Amino acid sequence: MNTKKIYLMLITIAFLVFVVFASAYIFTLNKIDVNFEATSGEQSEELEESLQQFKGRNLVFLKTEEIATVLSEFTQYKVIEIVKKYPNTINVSVMQRKETFAITSEEKTFILDEEGFVIKSIEDYSSSREIITLNFNGLEVISCKSGQVIETNDNELLFTVMSMAKKVNYYNCISSIEIEKAPEKRYAYLMTYTGVVIEIPDAHVRGEEKIEFAFDQYDKCEDDFIKSFDKIIVFIDANSGELKATWTKNV
Repeated sequence: MNTKKIYLMLITIAFLVFVVFASAYIFTLNKIDVNFEATSGEQSEELEESLQQFKGRNLVFLKTEEIATVLSEFTQYKVIEIVKKYPNTINVSVMQRKETFAITSEEKTFILDEEGFVIKSIEDYSSSREIITLNFNGLEVISCKSGQVIETNDNELLFTVMSMAKKVNYYNCISSIEIEKAPEKRYAYLMTYTGVVIEIPDAHVRGEEKIEFAFDQYDKCEDDFIKSFDKIIVFIDANSGELKATWTKNV
């Protein structure tokens, strides 16, 4: 091997070593930007502090899954995105989960967001107008743990009812919901703060339409005698397929 080739090889090696060390310096993570959407500030400082452990890591080799794992410990927040911004920054966006439902299981009350994600458990729970209490009759809870989505023996029914409540949430008048499941029965009973009960047979079928129709019927009713009844039953007409509502007494 002649001298020219040896010099060329040494120069190449030196260049590669320089590139490696330069890259390690240039792509060293030194900035983590966290954007909190709709947050009250609770846990914010703790969450940001938990991400400081990643500073000094090489951004090229750092996996966003590692960051997501740390963020999953903060169950009050939903991760919107984790983005690497070269050469040395990571942008994290999180949104505070809305406490929407309360479910009691195994002597504990679990607070869920509108998607059925379990935010936390509480031993001494006091009812709140901002949170809808869910009661189950025949619907069995299989798993209900903080940081996970609740699992029951009929998630289709449960999540449909949750979406129904979300659909009319702006009315801010639902105090509790009873979900009844039987071999031939999948009902939802929505109790309002005005004392009116809305009964939805076959709640898993066109549930959102039914609950909107029920509220619409109540708002449009101008007959005081009819409004003296305290239950509205919404069902699908077997012949026309249209939604119908019946007023009756809650017994």
